[in-house]
Amino acid sequence: MNKLKYIINRCVILCIVILSSCGDNHIINDIYVDYPFSNNDSTSISNGSKQTYRVSFTAMVDEVVTKTTNTTPLQASRYVTIYTFIYMNDYVTTKSYQTAQAGLLSPVDGDILSIPDGSYEFYALSVGNKPVYPPTVTDFSTGFATPLSNGIDYLSAQLTNESISGNTTIPLTFSHACSQIMIKIVPEDASLTTLDSITSATISAPSTTSLFLSLFTGRISQSRALSSTAETMYISGDTCHQILLPLTYTGDLTMNFSAIINGEKEARDYSVKIPLVDDTLAAGSSYLYEIFITSSSVNFNSVNVKDWTEVNETGTPISSTVSN
Repeated sequence: MNKLKYIINRCVILCIVILSSCGDNHIINDIYVDYPFSNNDSTSISNGSKQTYRVSFTAMVDEVVTKTTNTTPLQASRYVTIYTFIYMNDYVTTKSYQTAQAGLLSPVDGDILSIPDGSYEFYALSVGNKPVYPPTVTDFSTGFATPLSNGIDYLSAQLTNESISGNTTIPLTFSHACSQIMIKIVPEDASLTTLDSITSATISAPSTTSLFLSLFTGRISQSRALSSTAETMYISGDTCHQILLPLTYTGDLTMNFSAIINGEKEARDYSVKIPLVDDTLAAGSSYLYEIFITSSSVNFNSVNVKDWTEVNETGTPISSTVSN
């Protein structure tokens, strides 16, 4: 690949990253770009007489998709994979990190990244709601991370031109790549119906077929169909919630749940259609629905689209325990 084409292609990547950080939430489904990375193996940097410098990282998470100053530290016991590239040039290395304490990344292998002075690109992936490693990138000609699943809070961060001239600590700011759906269940008439507890709940989930998370843009390609398997929801009091992959779909989601009402011994089963806002589940958005129930029926009431926060709209941290 000649140098001019190489530089033009890298500029395309940078434009996509910039546009993806300031554009709206409606993600282009196909993110196929000719990324010019030449190989999948660690590139040996010829240091010559150059001194190498130690690079450490901190990790914050955007509370909203719109890139405001509202951030929170990535909680403890989370894994982060950081991919390093020479600026406008080849891949350097992949390193795994863990948050031994909130917001502070420690190398899993104990060795701090050491690189010569120069300009670099750093791309990072993480999972916000589970102590598991993020999906991996095995082909840098595409930069696609797979496989993907519903129920996972995928996080991504990109620094596309970072100058290294001494030992330093680099702050990474992660953004949410998925959607959050929350459904509040309310008695239609409190004088006639009391909600004692929600015992279980499921929601239609986007299909994961052929989906990928782009390392270079931090965006997930939108699903356009539903999975044949519903996703079990978390339960926090009167609210059921789950993290779902981005979706463009003209139909409704179906929520099935069981609830104990009016002091009864047995749970009643309910099913309700959940309409999508603009036929979309957009990355970084939190959809707060409200539905009404009686002893014999359930009906959709309203929906509000909110910015994603690290806690649900009632102030309760997202649970790590799914419903039974």
